[in-house]
Amino acid sequence: MRKFVSMALIGLLSFGISYGSIKKVPKNEIKVHRFEPAPSEHSPLGHGSSKIVMPNRNSGNYALVDSSTNGFGMVVTATRPLFNDPENTGYFFATYRQFAGGNGETHGQLGGAFSEDAEDWTTYSNINANGSPPWGGGGYGGAGSAQARYPSCVGTEDFPIAIWGEYTGDTSTGSAYGGRPYYTLDEFDWDGGSFLYPTDMDLLWESDSKDLWVASTAISYDDDLGSSVINAAFSDWTRSENYVFKTEIIEGTDVIFGLEQVIISEQLDLVPGDGGSSFNTNSMMSCTPEGLCGLGLVGLFAGGDVDASSISNNHTGIFRMSEDHGTSWHGCAGAAGCAPSNVDGSGYYYIYDEVWNDLIATQFDYDYVDECEGTTSVFNSFWSYYNDDFKVDREGNPHFVIQVLPCDDEFCYYTPESGLYHFTIDRDHLDNPGPINTDTGWNWSFVMSGELTYEWAGMTGDSYVWDSHASLAFSIEDPEVLYVVTNMATEGSYAGTAENLEDPCYFATWADYPEWSEDIYVVKSEDGGQTWWNPLNTTGTPDESEGICPNGYPKCDPAEQYPHAAQWATDTDVYIMYQMPNWEFNDIGDLSGADFMNRVYIGYATVDDSDIPPYGSGDSCYAEVGDITGDGIINVLDIISLVNHVLGMSILDDICAADYSGDGIVNILDIVGMVNYILGGGLSSIGDDSLEPAATEVTIYSDNNLHLEYDGNVQAVQLTLSSKEALDIIWADDLYYALNTDYNKKTGETMLIAISNGFELKNVATINNAGYVVKDAIVVSYNIGEKAPVMLKKDHIGINQTPLVDDGDVLPNGYRISNAYPNPFNPVTSFKVDLNNESFVSI
Repeated sequence: MRKFVSMALIGLLSFGISYGSIKKVPKNEIKVHRFEPAPSEHSPLGHGSSKIVMPNRNSGNYALVDSSTNGFGMVVTATRPLFNDPENTGYFFATYRQFAGGNGETHGQLGGAFSEDAEDWTTYSNINANGSPPWGGGGYGGAGSAQARYPSCVGTEDFPIAIWGEYTGDTSTGSAYGGRPYYTLDEFDWDGGSFLYPTDMDLLWESDSKDLWVASTAISYDDDLGSSVINAAFSDWTRSENYVFKTEIIEGTDVIFGLEQVIISEQLDLVPGDGGSSFNTNSMMSCTPEGLCGLGLVGLFAGGDVDASSISNNHTGIFRMSEDHGTSWHGCAGAAGCAPSNVDGSGYYYIYDEVWNDLIATQFDYDYVDECEGTTSVFNSFWSYYNDDFKVDREGNPHFVIQVLPCDDEFCYYTPESGLYHFTIDRDHLDNPGPINTDTGWNWSFVMSGELTYEWAGMTGDSYVWDSHASLAFSIEDPEVLYVVTNMATEGSYAGTAENLEDPCYFATWADYPEWSEDIYVVKSEDGGQTWWNPLNTTGTPDESEGICPNGYPKCDPAEQYPHAAQWATDTDVYIMYQMPNWEFNDIGDLSGADFMNRVYIGYATVDDSDIPPYGSGDSCYAEVGDITGDGIINVLDIISLVNHVLGMSILDDICAADYSGDGIVNILDIVGMVNYILGGGLSSIGDDSLEPAATEVTIYSDNNLHLEYDGNVQAVQLTLSSKEALDIIWADDLYYALNTDYNKKTGETMLIAISNGFELKNVATINNAGYVVKDAIVVSYNIGEKAPVMLKKDHIGINQTPLVDDGDVLPNGYRISNAYPNPFNPVTSFKVDLNNESFVSI
């Protein structure tokens, strides 16, 4: 297993290198850092924005919706920025931090987006201000400047609702940052485009040192009340506690929330954090439309940080449930997977130790040998990270997706078994779970390896384990169908030496993999999470930086980051929102991807074919080989796309489906292979006895009748012609396909491709108006034995050139020579020669 170097940019001038931290991390010293408590001093690093790069649609259909000043609104999985209601309105709504200029005063302008089909989006600007914001200011950017943080959203049958925490900067009551929860809604129904003045969620906010962040929201419908019910969870970074606000009434556009309540107490029952960091994630809210709700997090019970917990010393999933729209919450007590609670005495559910022990024994039961250091580590425990998700499925059953690393007594490691794990149990068996991995007990499963991602470091020098993100979604059609959406690294071509690649002590850097990128992967299960399909890369944006990054940055790959899946999906489609940093624009100064101006994408991925190559195999492609257009059919449209690419007329962003021959090169050989496939029966009906063998020698004649003579058979030809003017090309009859580029005045060249509808290509075209020469030629024949097209080698292709023909007097009868400059005694002297007509001359 290779070691890796983490490289971080320090200022704009120097680089820092750290060893070892990317390979393994100290066990139980890992605390999640609070995100963006306050903006840094304004220090512009960029200049404007780069072109918008649309991701390739590898079974994904994503639209560029808007841009975000920075992407901190989506960096934690607890937020719910994408809402859909497939069973009622069918509408979609999203919220995000909106870009509104680079003057450092718009880090919290809140944007919204509406769609009826997840394809076409209408955006709304500054919905958290709608005039002068009511909180009066103190936030970054000055008094009265909107500063929305970590937004979420829901929707009733009548309107969408945005919910967020506002960075007010008000520390007068002891709050570190003045996090204050607000909401707004579209008063003119869905897509009305008129959002109300922001309204306080917490009616008693001013009476205490509150600091509420990271809205996690869910909505249900109470038949008894005859209205929707909203539950919104927040993390308080000053009080280090979790709070939930529940609506008391939703009537018309009147939305009234009740007082804050503690459901999972960090202070009373867990290892408490502080204003800077915590062992516990933000709490995550989820409900079914019928009001079966869950509130969960990943954390440590009291004493767990020093292995002194009476419940569990594992960093585990902890949650409580509700059957009445969040009016009351409960855990259990006494049985396995139950922990006492000091909140109300009803206890907590959690993933208990026997479940983890079973996972360790199954996945991590081997000794890790460090070939470089000559040491052996015995994996006997684990550590779970913080970018996890908790949601309930359509039947109200709880689900966790958690990042898990194997550990020994001292360190945790990035191995092939480290990655995303899924945990679930039927809610009917929560109080008395049966054996592990049975219908009545807890079930765990390995979703996806994170090794390739966790081994690498971003521009800040931190492992991507902090940036890799997982989000759950559930089909409304089949309760057994669920999805995990994540951003993982896609390894590009290797630029280092073979010796380094095999050296276990070599520390690889980002420069060894210049085409490295982060992509959005979707992993699907059709059996309730017991087994999973191979991860499908649904984006796969190519890296067009060529290693040249703006502002001296060491990395600028097309990072598709922080995906959020809407809770409800279908049996084939999952709805996703993610962002991509624009590396040319950063007005914060931090080098994490989220601190750059980000592009916000929303759409869906279709996952309906289980035949997906393994993650990391390098074979994942957006479509079957030959299906260049991605429409599920290989036909002449794919031929046209491929020919246009080969001729340079319309370059494909991703050539994986175009490389029909599988030789790593896209050229006329792939075109002929696809033609043979499309013609199908027409070709197979030709018996081997009646077919001439592959040509071994070909001569191309470049007179007015551009034609070929050869032994054997020829199927296609690609030619580059040079001439003084555009050519009048009249294609021969009986060609299957023929296309030429426009005449390039700068180079004097025309490229053409001609494909036979069989195995005999004699006449190519009649060219009437000008002389030309053949500069380059590729000829494709058919190999009978291999039943495949082959290219002739260059030394077996002859060209019988006809001299260039010029109309009229081609000799100049007048000329003019300029003065030599800078003077005729310099080592290099220049002068101009003007002729009275265009001609070839020697000087």
